Amino acid sequence: MRTTAHFPHPPEYAVLGKHQVTGKGMLYVFSPISGRPLDIGITGIVELDYFVRHAFLLVQHDAHFLRPIILMDPDNKVYVYPPSCEDVLAETASQQYLFSADRDTGVLTGYNIEYSKSSGFVSSPVWTANLPRESQVIAHVVPKMANDHVHSQGRVLGDRSVLYKYLNPNLVVVTTEGKDEQEKSYVNLYLIDVITGQIVFSANHARSTGPVTIVHSENWVVYTYWNQKLRRNEIAALEMYEGKTQSNTTAFSSLAPPPPPIVERQAYILPYIVTAMAATVTEKGITNKHILLALADGGILELPKALLDPRRPINPTAEHREEGLIPYMPEISAPKEMIVNYNQSVFNIHGIHSAPAGLESTSLVFAYGLDLYCTRVWPSKMFDVLKDDFDYWLISVVLTALIFSSILLQKMAARKQLNAAWK
Repeated sequence: MRTTAHFPHPPEYAVLGKHQVTGKGMLYVFSPISGRPLDIGITGIVELDYFVRHAFLLVQHDAHFLRPIILMDPDNKVYVYPPSCEDVLAETASQQYLFSADRDTGVLTGYNIEYSKSSGFVSSPVWTANLPRESQVIAHVVPKMANDHVHSQGRVLGDRSVLYKYLNPNLVVVTTEGKDEQEKSYVNLYLIDVITGQIVFSANHARSTGPVTIVHSENWVVYTYWNQKLRRNEIAALEMYEGKTQSNTTAFSSLAPPPPPIVERQAYILPYIVTAMAATVTEKGITNKHILLALADGGILELPKALLDPRRPINPTAEHREEGLIPYMPEISAPKEMIVNYNQSVFNIHGIHSAPAGLESTSLVFAYGLDLYCTRVWPSKMFDVLKDDFDYWLISVVLTALIFSSILLQKMAARKQLNAAWK
């Protein structure tokens, strides 16, 4: 589909749905500016003659900046909407991978798209991962944010060495919930590369249960869960690093991956009930990351990612202080100033969406559920905006004086050279 950034081409969005009678797919194509349907019939609804099993938006676009929607039916046949964009997929079909997760069977499957003139687009299974349905149920499948930008490839340590991040764009987080032989609940977390099916990392939280909320960005994952043993909410963070040497400085390839990552993880006590969670997103990714937590009491908490750093030391050394690490404290204490919606309570939040603004320092936040709330946040403050009390008159006077001084000095220097030439 197309955004508003490609004038004079009109923006175009689509909503994928399911027909109430036939169960087949339906698309509603409309303008995000007016909300009116585009010139497709009268209602803007496109009825598909097949069932939709999986759908995703292609990264590439056509000559009119239109990104096609890729749809797959239960027979693994692939369709493109709009059909005029089939050439875009045909050029990169062998490089396109997709995956599906079936909660009923607990099976995750990866596919590769193949193209031929006789049979068109077909997806063939590449790998399969089986999470037994008898012992656990898939709760969440969370990929990385599509509009997330990575500004720094590494992290500078206190001894001036660099710890390089494990930046795998094909990594997804899968969480499952289940019960063991003693009927005690547990939560499992898997980091799976959806190109090869490799399980990069897994963790088990015994005597824990959901609801689980997750944020997946860059080389880190933050998630919350309920600790049944200690009867409290906990928030855990893990970060992945390649080490002090980077295997590939240009692009990451899952087909030639680096060695298994170094995983740093830590858990904290969270004195809140969290219903949704997201991370701030900016234009270039330079601004510090903040975690946005929708609380059950109607607040939206803006928590700096530095407070959830898994490398926070219990006994900090000089190198830790040089790096700027905060000493470890088991409980996350957040003052009321971190509530971004102040006294405007927002209840039953189902999700939080973050988007970049025109300024690098600013991130737009939209929370939706029973209530709707939209605001702006500045994780690193407004470093690229002049303050309201900025003295424009003083700067103007100083600049004007410097310009006149430079002109006057230039004329005086030219006169002095002329007088020296006549002597």
